[in-house]
Amino acid sequence: MSSYLRARREQGLDAEAAVRHAFTSVGVAIVMTSLILVAGFMVLAQSTFGMNSLMALLTGIAIIMAIIADLLLLPALLMRVDGKKMQVASTPKTTTKAPPIPPQGDLA
Repeated sequence: MSSYLRARREQGLDAEAAVRHAFTSVGVAIVMTSLILVAGFMVLAQSTFGMNSLMALLTGIAIIMAIIADLLLLPALLMRVDGKKMQVASTPKTTTKAPPIPPQGDLA
């Protein structure tokens, strides 16, 4: 996320290009870290102690679900949300002025 925001702010990239930049710069590290974590928890899932085994299995599944969401859902969400922000920012704001009040003459 920070790589995406840095690409948007510092390099002036649009949402799609910033997502591509983030994936090329940190995507491999995220995937490898997640796979190593899942592998470690799957080793723990082989435990004969039931609570450890189930906790490790649940944690491994949660990490897999998180990496799938990071790779599939997050880019689409970022492009959609930033696209809407850009549309709102690029629409010209129109201001309406109240009609001038006609002079009332001297009431005294």
